[in-house]
This record gives sequence, structure tokens and C-alpha cells, in this order.
Amino acid sequence: MVTPDLEQTVRQADDAVRHGRYAEALQTLRRLGDGNPLMLATAASVAWAMFDKLKRAHGWEGVGIQLNLLEQAYAQLPAWQLLYNLGTGYKILGDHASAAVAYGQALQEAPEHVASWAELGACWAALGRVEEARLCYERAAELPVNEPMDRLARSWAQLAIGHADAWRTHEARLLVPSLNLTPTIPAGVEPWDGVTWPGRLLLFAEQGVGDAVQMLRYVPRLCGDGVAVALAVPASLQRLVATMGYGDLLLKEGDPWPDGLTHYASLMSLPALVGVPDAGPAYIPGWVGQRPVRRVAIAWAGSPVHRNDATRSSPLAAWRDLLSLPLEWIAIGQDVRDNTLLEAGVPQTVTVASGLHDYEETRKVLAGVDVVVSVDTSLAHLAGAMGIPTLVLLAADADQRWGLVGDRTPWYDSWTLLRQPRAHAWVPVL
Repeated sequence: MVTPDLEQTVRQADDAVRHGRYAEALQTLRRLGDGNPLMLATAASVAWAMFDKLKRAHGWEGVGIQLNLLEQAYAQLPAWQLLYNLGTGYKILGDHASAAVAYGQALQEAPEHVASWAELGACWAALGRVEEARLCYERAAELPVNEPMDRLARSWAQLAIGHADAWRTHEARLLVPSLNLTPTIPAGVEPWDGVTWPGRLLLFAEQGVGDAVQMLRYVPRLCGDGVAVALAVPASLQRLVATMGYGDLLLKEGDPWPDGLTHYASLMSLPALVGVPDAGPAYIPGWVGQRPVRRVAIAWAGSPVHRNDATRSSPLAAWRDLLSLPLEWIAIGQDVRDNTLLEAGVPQTVTVASGLHDYEETRKVLAGVDVVVSVDTSLAHLAGAMGIPTLVLLAADADQRWGLVGDRTPWYDSWTLLRQPRAHAWVPVL
């Protein structure tokens, strides 16, 4: 039963988040957890829904509060959904062993919950147990699903095992209201089915910059087939995309839609609509070709607000031995500073590429290097799109697009994948 006091407290927490009063929201959630099991479960759900904003404002404190509420709630009100959320909280914090236990308990109560199987597979991968991971992903890939969130979870499992339907299943993400991935499209502009000849096709970026760069490989092909393409990309990519010379109109996010559009599609939908390409030549210009290795660009971390940053990014200290080699090392990243290198004891042969305001400026820096070494971030995608030999350091529970095993990917000819044997074990791959 939802009491008036409970409803009022939930509304207070929600209002605080909507207006950016995150400290107040955290205090409200703590108060919400001091009560009966229903209040605990509700508090845990509210904390989960606010995860991204709480993390941005308070680092991992928001996740810690969420886990505390979930643990209290499960102790008084066992339920598979609470166990699933508890497992996800542990996984975000990098405690894959505890997460695996929670997901396994959730599956005892809900053995056909696709997302629990998929997340359990990711935990086994992080723990270096690849065969168990594969079995979980295969189970998730075969279970019946109806809801968009379940279909999305199935798609990640299918991507991990290279299932033929993976990208088509992944279209379910566009049907999840909470993700809000599709912009408002003008009336009369139809979704493209990949078959109908579009009069003028709007392609928009929906997720990270690296994802957009990966999918830009389709644009030269579409333009070469005679399709009139309008591209909507983040402002940080606009000048870079202009160097490609493709598309009859380039828009940045927030620009009004042009007249004459007939169809639209997300860039991330193109694998489902057109098919996964064989890794082909570079499609972003600037790199002159193979040379003796003297200059190496590096990135040891990605965006700190990325959901999997705790496992995707590596500690700079793990790079010290590699960076002692007599090469010219160039550090590229959002928050890289000279004092960051000094504090980590990195050799003075590393210089920082500072003052890079967008990806066109980053492209110009990469044009002068011989090799790139990077974790799975936008720099690696840009290097791959330029055809630069790139060593990509993958977390054990890497993005499912890169599969479970192997050192190659169909997306980039120039990539070599170096996989952790288990979560947080960066030294073996460096």
C-alpha cells in the first residue's frame, strides 16, 4: 500500500533531482529508507532511477546509498527484482563475484529473466570464466521475450556470441521510453527500413562519440549509392565529419531539421538496416600510412561518467613500464594534465596533447603518430577509422560488440584487441 507520506517523500526526492538539488535528494532517500519494507523497496527503486544524475553530482556516493537501501530491502522483502538491482549495483562498483551471487539468486526465483542471464554472463567474463559466460549468453539469447528492455538485454547477449540477429534485436533500444534515444522527428518523415529508396535520409547520432565514429563508416557507402544524406552529430564531431566530404547537409545537435527530409534512421541502426560490413579501408582521412614506430598516442581512461568506467578505464600506474620504453608518448584525454603524469610517476618522455577542443583537432594530432594504444574509448574508434594501427585494451567484461575471445574485429582492420584475463588485471595486457 502506498501511503500519503510515502508518496509525498517520493515526490520530494523526484522534485529535488529534477531541479538539480542532489544533496537534498540524497537526504530524502536516506529518510525514505527508514521505515517498512515497502518504503525500502521504493527508496531503492528511486535511487536506481536517479543513478546517473547522482553519480555525476556525488561520484560513487549515490551508488553506495543505492546498495545500502537494496541490501536493507532484500533482508526484509526478498524478491528477484531487488536481487537483480543489487547485482547490478555490485557490478557497477566492480565487485563481480558478489554480483554473480545476486544474479544467480535472482535466477533461482525468476529462471527466465533474460537480463539476469545476460548480466551473469558479463560477470563470469569479468572473472575470467569465459565458457560460463558463453553459456549464460546463449541462454539469454534463446529465451522468449516481449518487453523492449528484455529484448535489449537479449541483444547484448547475442552480440557477445556473434548471433546473426543481434543487431536487429538491438533495435529494441529505440522502444525503451526511459532511454529517450530518438529525437523529435518532423511529421511525415518516415523511419527508414533499409530497403525503400530514401529521397533524403536523416542520420542522427544517439549515444557516445565513439559509437557515432564507428557507424560513420556507412556514410561513404550510402552517398556512393546516390542517397542524399543529412547528418546530425554532436558539435564535437561536426568539423571532423566535414573532413569526410560526405552528406549534403551537416547538422549539430539542436539545429532545426531541414526541409525535404523523407526518411530517418539512427546511425546505430545501420548495422541492422544495411548489415555488418567487412572491415575495410580507412574512412576518415589524415593518416599517411605505416612508418617505423616512434610516436605513440595513448589513452588510459575514457569518460568518467560512463556507466562502466570503473572497469573500462585503467589506472595510469599500470602503464609505467610500457611508458619507460624509448619512444615519444603523447597522452590524449579529457582530463589529462601534466601533474596527473607526475603524480603517477610516469617518465618525462610523455607529453600531453593539451587544448584539443574537438575531434577534428584530435584527428590532426593522430595524423602525426605511428601507433595508438588505448582503452575502449572514442580515441580508439577515431584511430581505427583513420586506419592507424591501434592496440585496444579491453576489460574482461568488455562491450559485447567485441565478443568474448579473439584479437580481431570486423569493424576495424587496424585494431588488435588485447583482453584482460580477469577484471582489473591491466598489467598482463600492458
